[in-house]
Amino acid sequence: MAARTQTIDFLISRMEKLCDIEGDTHLSSAEKFEIMNSAIAETWDVICTNGMGEKYVTYANFSTVAGTLAYNLFTIATDFYRIHKVYVLENGGTTLRPLTRLSTSEIQTFTAPTSVVTMRLYYIPYSPVLTTGQTFDGIN
Repeated sequence: MAARTQTIDFLISRMEKLCDIEGDTHLSSAEKFEIMNSAIAETWDVICTNGMGEKYVTYANFSTVAGTLAYNLFTIATDFYRIHKVYVLENGGTTLRPLTRLSTSEIQTFTAPTSVVTMRLYYIPYSPVLTTGQTFDGIN
C-alpha cells in the first residue's frame, strides 16, 4: 500500500474547497483544526479496525504491584488507545511470555501477583492530534 501523507493544512484547505467555504470566516482556524483532527481520529478508528493499526504498535514496560490485579493503562502509556498484546518479561528480560486474553467472568478466578513482575504492554497509540505543518499518513 502506498502512503497518502498529507499536511493538516492541505487537508483543511481541501475541506474548505469541498464544502465551498474558502474565505468564509464563520469557522475560526481553531474550529477547522478541531474538525480535521476529529476526522483524523475517525480515520484512525477505521485503520485500526481493519487491521492496519499493527503498523503503529509500540510498547511500554511496567512493573506489577504486589496485591494489585488491575492497572490503569493510561498511566503506563499516556498515548494508549488499544491493547495489541501483553507479555511477562522473564529471564532478566530476555524472554517474553504472552498472556492470554481473558473474559470478564474469568478474571475472578485469578489472584493478584504477590511480587513485583516486569510486564511489557504492546499497544496501538491514539490518533495523532495535528497542528500546523504536521502530517498524517491516511494510508491509500
